[in-house]
Amino acid sequence: SLILMVAVSSLMLTGCATDKAMVNNQGQVEQAKFGILQSVRPTMVNISNVSGVGLVSGAVVGGVLGNQIGGGNGKKWARVLGIIAGGVVGNNIESQNSQRSVPGYDLEFYTDEGQFIRIIQTDIGQGFRSGTRVRLVKQNGQTVVTY
Repeated sequence: SLILMVAVSSLMLTGCATDKAMVNNQGQVEQAKFGILQSVRPTMVNISNVSGVGLVSGAVVGGVLGNQIGGGNGKKWARVLGIIAGGVVGNNIESQNSQRSVPGYDLEFYTDEGQFIRIIQTDIGQGFRSGTRVRLVKQNGQTVVTY
């Protein structure tokens, strides 16, 4: 009975701890900050799904066109410049055509340490409200606010 009470007490205390690091499912430690939301504003967030197809396609077309110009060393330089220019143009075209706007939030909060942070992120269905406690997590190179 005493052992059960100690075990339950330690679990309750562990649940109240405000750890500053979390472990993801790959076993990597990620930084987390906790705080209170001060402001929640709906917004639209621009996202881009660039695959690299435009870059590769443009480089191929540019290389083929550059190969049609000149002869000898001039032909080699024209091909190289065609590959570079074609890749840049193809990547720009793909970037412009792959952007879209999705619903999101403009979130402002103060961390427990008093630091002011503003994050704009896509809506992941969490229904944020001012005055609620949240955590800021850095994972896989991105920073997100979550409950």
